[in-house]
Amino acid sequence: MLLSQPKSLAQKSISKMSVSTAQPRQTNTIKSSSHTAQAPLSLRPVLPQVREAVAKQVETLLGVEWRISHRFNEAKDGGLFRNERIYAWQREGRERPGLLVLGAASQPAIYWDMDRDEPLALRFQIPHGFLNDGYAVFVATLLRGERRLIFEDIWVHKGQRVDSQPFSRRWKLLCSSFQQFNAQQIFLGFDMVLVQPRSLQDFVNSAEPGTIWDFQPESTHRKSIYYVVPGARVGLSAGAQARAAEASAHIKLPPTVTKNVLKKTTAILSARFGRLRVDKTTTLPDAYILESADGTNVGRICVTRLAQSQELRTRSAAAPEGFPVEVAWHSEFKKYEVLRLLPADSPLTSTSAFFETQGTAGPMDAEADCSSVDAE
Repeated sequence: MLLSQPKSLAQKSISKMSVSTAQPRQTNTIKSSSHTAQAPLSLRPVLPQVREAVAKQVETLLGVEWRISHRFNEAKDGGLFRNERIYAWQREGRERPGLLVLGAASQPAIYWDMDRDEPLALRFQIPHGFLNDGYAVFVATLLRGERRLIFEDIWVHKGQRVDSQPFSRRWKLLCSSFQQFNAQQIFLGFDMVLVQPRSLQDFVNSAEPGTIWDFQPESTHRKSIYYVVPGARVGLSAGAQARAAEASAHIKLPPTVTKNVLKKTTAILSARFGRLRVDKTTTLPDAYILESADGTNVGRICVTRLAQSQELRTRSAAAPEGFPVEVAWHSEFKKYEVLRLLPADSPLTSTSAFFETQGTAGPMDAEADCSSVDAE
């Protein structure tokens, strides 16, 4: 597979990589000012007669072969990767690229969804004079959930096919077109993004299991090649992270939660996780030292119940070096109170979280008696 010998492919290709074409300097994201809603982008299918007209026009420009990419096959593509200059980029989602067709200014922009083989009308503001010389056709991926349109290549410019040019030249045309869009798009309902080609070495260094990568050869008439890195994807995709961040920014608490928000928040903040161990400097019963994550003495605890006293003694005998506990500040006794015992591998809280004492507990604290211990 591709990853079994990435370095040999990358080393021969990277030396040929043109930095000027792979690292454009212009803005690579055009933000929309209108899509505040979190719902996925909704597009409407075009009428049957419009579909036929668009298909006929695209076939006139590109022929009947519209395939944008194919999956990597080592037997067929291995030689290409060894001898060709290759550009790489990671897909943000799992959607396949489609075709963005811009016709006359009086016609709607059409996004041809290759997954569904369906043309959709897309809200798109075409710059004045951009189509004076004819159609433009782009390879682009539409992420409906993230509301992003990602530009990847250009096949038709000013009514003429340009896939007969190497990718580095098409890239310059794509950048120029994207810059013209930059000053025009205001009320899109989605963001436009220009893909950022990278080297094969970047792919080797950063490819994660489950991600999908596109590879674009430099030579003419070459379609892109996609590759799915083996293994289960770790964590959320970029799109899922974006949706989660946007959703969390718009979360509204239900009315029933707002009644005691301050009380609940205080209770949450007052809980800490420390390591409890027997204080061997005194003979007093139920004398324990509480330590933070870095081993700092942050105070002593107050044992208020007989059952808890017996529980702590039993745990101390089994773990003489200490054991993790969850504690909260007891304002009456000016000490921490154990809320519950934790598993041995539980993470502990840093010293700064124990702000009531900040590690200032002195020897005399051990002599203070918790007089409210009940006799169960």
